[in-house]
Amino acid sequence: MANEILEPLDQFPRLKEQVGQKADELFDRYAKEANVDFAANKKTVNRYKSLLREINDQAGYLAKLTGKRGGFVFLIVASFILAAVAIVLAIFQVLGNLFFIWIILALILIAGSVMLIIYIVKKLNPKIKEAENAKKVLEGEARSTLSKAHGQMALLNQMLDWGMPQRAIHEAVPLLDLDDNFDFKKFIYLVEKYGLEEPEEENISTYHVQTGAILGNPFVWERDFVMRMYDKTYRGSIVIHWTTTYTDKNGTHTRHHSQTLTATVVKPAPSYSFSTYLLYGNEAAPNLSFSRHPTVKIDSTEKQLDKQVRKGHEKAQKIVQKSMVDDDPHDLVLMGNTDFDILFNALNRNEEKEFRLLFTPLAQRNELALLKSKDYYGDDFSFYKDKKINTVMSRHSQSVDFHADPAKFAGYDFEAMRINFRRYTVDFFQALYFDLAPLISIPLYQHTKPSEFIYDHPFEMRSATSYYEHEAVVNSFNKDLLKPDNCDTDIILKTEFIRKDGDWDQVEVVAHGFTAIPKVAHISVRGGDGYYHDVPVHYYVYEPVEKTSYMSISNLPSSRYDFSCFNNPAWRDLI
Repeated sequence: MANEILEPLDQFPRLKEQVGQKADELFDRYAKEANVDFAANKKTVNRYKSLLREINDQAGYLAKLTGKRGGFVFLIVASFILAAVAIVLAIFQVLGNLFFIWIILALILIAGSVMLIIYIVKKLNPKIKEAENAKKVLEGEARSTLSKAHGQMALLNQMLDWGMPQRAIHEAVPLLDLDDNFDFKKFIYLVEKYGLEEPEEENISTYHVQTGAILGNPFVWERDFVMRMYDKTYRGSIVIHWTTTYTDKNGTHTRHHSQTLTATVVKPAPSYSFSTYLLYGNEAAPNLSFSRHPTVKIDSTEKQLDKQVRKGHEKAQKIVQKSMVDDDPHDLVLMGNTDFDILFNALNRNEEKEFRLLFTPLAQRNELALLKSKDYYGDDFSFYKDKKINTVMSRHSQSVDFHADPAKFAGYDFEAMRINFRRYTVDFFQALYFDLAPLISIPLYQHTKPSEFIYDHPFEMRSATSYYEHEAVVNSFNKDLLKPDNCDTDIILKTEFIRKDGDWDQVEVVAHGFTAIPKVAHISVRGGDGYYHDVPVHYYVYEPVEKTSYMSISNLPSSRYDFSCFNNPAWRDLI
């Protein structure tokens, strides 16, 4: 089975279809356990959709009637105004002695208006009232039908659980294991065996984490919430006025002038963003380090790529020559495949022998196929290798939703729910697969498996869950509960393990934020009048603020449905 994913781009369509099928099968198993009456739900949903169409048609008919009434009202008002104007013209003989003509015209307009009023009151208003009542009846039936459909799906909605897409993916692709959580055993394993560093930066918090293994090699798919300070430019302005005089042949004159004076102040300010990446541990080529970034545009033609390779090869040759005379003992030696050298562009590698062990002709072909692909994401990924830890960061993964919240799959229409679950699972798999693709393109990575089974590794269980999981869990809380007083920005949540208390971890949670203190700088700017003027620029100084809270966390062998059925509302609300 190891060979079935050595060419990831070719294998993906088949694997994608398998994942979709397993998603359908898993959803059907849940529905069967919930005793869903598919035929009854389909009938109810069809009736609901029919009612919505009838309501829409009735609303259109009602809008037509009310529009017609509005037009008639406008004519009535206009007729009365014109009749009044005609009477005034008749009385005051504005356009000559046409008294009787104006009076007859006024009477005609008034008569027409009265007939329209009678038509509205006797005919149109009853039709509108009837249409409104019919619409209300349909809306009431629609609400009742929708409630019935929700009732038919109620038990299934409750049973939908966390981790369902991951289970479907594993059933479809057994070589890909996805964990329910990032436990301490796997964390220590990654730290001790592969050199994964513990998260320490105060400006980065683990927002969500999905761990797993492919062919026994562990990976971490992580989304961080990151705070960075940047230089923010604040602007202020004032308008100044002055006068000048000048003399010409017609005498002395005064000229008025105005000018807007602007000033800027640059001050540090926090910005917040998400960063998603995949970490992968493998013992192959344990001393090799390199990095590469996207080089191929998705719309590049073969002719454009050929030109890019030619230019890149000239630059690469200069790097080769420079590496031969610098102080670095490593000398760059280009591969025989110029396309791969330039487009993969890992020219900062530190071990030529290990690089060639990884990037065999088959690996090169696989990587180039990914880079040039126009069917999926193309070359949207950066690839960093630091000894045994590989990091892949792609553009597509920055926006992927991999929380797999069961509420996303709930609903009242079984078929729509099933389609929605399949679509989410396939999208989840596709995003993860193409983050793994640069790695599974390398045959040596597939042939190199951990020397010991991951959970046979002996060590002391210092905590129930990993530090990454602590932060991911606390980031799912309502942040208003954790936010420091007088905090005007978002917050970065950092956790510190205190102690293990039985099956529970006692964890300190520190929320880092900033209070924004308003300031004004007065910048002297010379105006067109020849004088300097103070231009006020309003800005903020961001002072750090913190709040410390405490959390207990444990792995519980329960489901979302078990939790919803728990008969202690106070305890459930607390959790």
